[in-house]
Amino acid sequence: MRHYRIESPYPRKNPELFARVRECIRRRSVLGPWKKVCLERRRQEQEKQALESPNKDTTNKTESETPEEATSVPAGDPLLAQKEAEVKELEIKLEELLEKKHIQFGLLKAILIEEARAKAKPPVSQVPEPNPAMPPQPPTS
Repeated sequence: MRHYRIESPYPRKNPELFARVRECIRRRSVLGPWKKVCLERRRQEQEKQALESPNKDTTNKTESETPEEATSVPAGDPLLAQKEAEVKELEIKLEELLEKKHIQFGLLKAILIEEARAKAKPPVSQVPEPNPAMPPQPPTS
């Protein structure tokens, strides 16, 4: 990455530049999120252009309406109505399965977190500690 040197705006060295920088900083702080401001201005310009030329919008609307009409089911076809009902049932079933999956993953996450916490704790000694009342006996061989 290259580093460029920018002349610092000292008021005594170049008062015009210093005033300009101060003005830019003030303007920027007033604008706030400048990307949002730019996008809003652009959207407003597009709306103005859309109001000025309504002919283009009407052609776009008619083109977008034709696919919606093609996908609609005629009332007289019972086979298509039956298929649509099956699709709706399958979508409902899919939603139920997704909810079930999310619940199961939540439980799995909780189990894994508990296991990780158990591993992080010092292990409990499995070897019985010698009783201090009875001294250890040497092994007999």
